[in-house]
Amino acid sequence: MISNNKKKKINLQKIKKNISNLDVSYSHERKIRFLLDIRGYILVNKIRGNYIEFGSFLSEMQIASFLILNKTNFIINFFGVDLFKKFNNFNSNYIGVKKTLEKISKKLKILKLDLSIKKNFKKINIPINISVIDCNEKVSLINSLEHSIKNIVNGGIIYIDDYFILDKKNLLLRPFINKFLKKYKKKAEFFKTYPPFGIAVIILNK
Repeated sequence: MISNNKKKKINLQKIKKNISNLDVSYSHERKIRFLLDIRGYILVNKIRGNYIEFGSFLSEMQIASFLILNKTNFIINFFGVDLFKKFNNFNSNYIGVKKTLEKISKKLKILKLDLSIKKNFKKINIPINISVIDCNEKVSLINSLEHSIKNIVNGGIIYIDDYFILDKKNLLLRPFINKFLKKYKKKAEFFKTYPPFGIAVIILNK
């Protein structure tokens, strides 16, 4: 073995460059990755239903889902559900979002609903093959999760953007997932994680 007596210097710029290359600056990157990951799964397994997004806000992911998944011909419609109000200095205007979606496709639909109120979910009792949950309030998260598990078709997928959030000694949503799976006689299979907080699971009938 040939020894190398030269001292290797730390290249700070190289380290910074490597971090910059791997760091995700676009907030929807993980969600787009999820949509690309499930495209083949939906197509090969012929899982038909509706795409629904709880907490669609500006509907950017909803539009991405249409562009990526519409060609599979297994998505009936692409729904976005939100209260459409100002949040963190971003104004999600219902009329503005609706007009934008109508220009793209009739299959892109939005509903203005308060997801913290359980009875509102009666308006969206549809077969779901892909559910995306990205709500900011705990009660809305739980309500959207239950509705998704209840209405999802066999083999459908649920993506939860804020799954890895702690509530004291437990993950916030884990006990509710187990509760709703038992209630609606279904089971879950792990699909993939999407850092920093996201997870995707396949829901199957028992």
